[in-house]
Amino acid sequence: MSAGLRLRDPVADQRMVDTPSLLAYLPWILSYPITGHALAALILFTALLWIGLQSVAGIALLAIASPWVFQYAQAVIERTAVGQATPPVFGGDMLYLGGLSALRPLLGLGLLAGAWQWTRSAHPGAEAAVLVVGALLYPAHLLLLATDERLSPAFNPLALLHVIAGVGLSYPAVCLLLAAAAWAAWSVASQAGLALALFVLIYAWLMTCHLLGFVVFHRAEQLGLSAPDRTTTDEKRAQAEFQARLDGVLARVDAALSRRDLQAAADTLYAEPGDARRRRAFHVELFEQLERRRQPPLLHVQGARLIALLLAEHRVAQALEVAGSCVDARADFAPERPEHAMALLEEALRTRQDGLFDRLLAAAIAQWPDGPQAVTLRFLAARASCELKHDDAHARELLKPLLNETGHPQHRQIVALARALAVRD
Repeated sequence: MSAGLRLRDPVADQRMVDTPSLLAYLPWILSYPITGHALAALILFTALLWIGLQSVAGIALLAIASPWVFQYAQAVIERTAVGQATPPVFGGDMLYLGGLSALRPLLGLGLLAGAWQWTRSAHPGAEAAVLVVGALLYPAHLLLLATDERLSPAFNPLALLHVIAGVGLSYPAVCLLLAAAAWAAWSVASQAGLALALFVLIYAWLMTCHLLGFVVFHRAEQLGLSAPDRTTTDEKRAQAEFQARLDGVLARVDAALSRRDLQAAADTLYAEPGDARRRRAFHVELFEQLERRRQPPLLHVQGARLIALLLAEHRVAQALEVAGSCVDARADFAPERPEHAMALLEEALRTRQDGLFDRLLAAAIAQWPDGPQAVTLRFLAARASCELKHDDAHARELLKPLLNETGHPQHRQIVALARALAVRD
């Protein structure tokens, strides 16, 4: 899907969150009706209303298209008010005009038309004042319809005045914008035709609704509305970025695997540090995805990185689970560093997982056969012999060469265990 037709754009959402100034955000308000799905809706509504106005036969089409326009405008307010800066798709429930919900946006217009007709009959010459008052109140009316499930606040004069006061100086700007659009449409209709006039009017209407949603998003408390959860907006943006990054890594890994290039796939994993804000979750998800691809070398690479991260966060039990998955995939798994192997072996010893202990120990000794780490590994093997397998004789055999390692940091513990076993002999 192209960037212009995305249902969610985390960058656009965050820009709206970070731009509380109406003046600073004005360029995106002006361009809103001609971007993404709004442009498609704008062209569709213009065409439908133009066809409907051509003859008496088009009245049925007008009766369908007019509620669609107002329902879509209400959806624009609702979507913007919760922090989503991209236009909604016209479709789904908007296409069905059954029930009162489809008529909600038209009720105010119907009331205004009735008041205008009554005033025209009872007080000739005063009907213009009714239109002016109605035009001033209708944006607030539509805003309340979009943000409150109840119908009564949208027809309550006090609630309407409260919204107008809460919006502040932006509200007269909305009304002037609509008046200018109406004047422009009237001028265009007399010179360039009805279709362009309708286009200008619907453009201004969608732009106004986006502006109202923007005001609700940033001034919900002043309007007496429930404030949008900006943390939720940020979390959705972060989740979208997280998923996009993960999908990108997996796509590169799969491309390398399709070429049978395991080294390139491994290099892709090594080059990916993970999501900075959710590093552990990123590497856990990546590990689980690689398990499904049944490629032990790649699983070992990612498993070793994940284990290092988990041990740094003192999540030893979870690290041992990852190590178990790695040795199940292939027995020669060893973590990145000998101290990681020792931490895993200590946890396996503590939780009495002797089978996993033996497999991890064999791989670790093969990886680090010499030096101080080899002494530590053999000392752990001696401990496992007496603690897990109750084989003191084998433990004493393992300890004999270790007693000569007087410079090893654990020499005292080695001597102590050897003495304890000698007493038990």
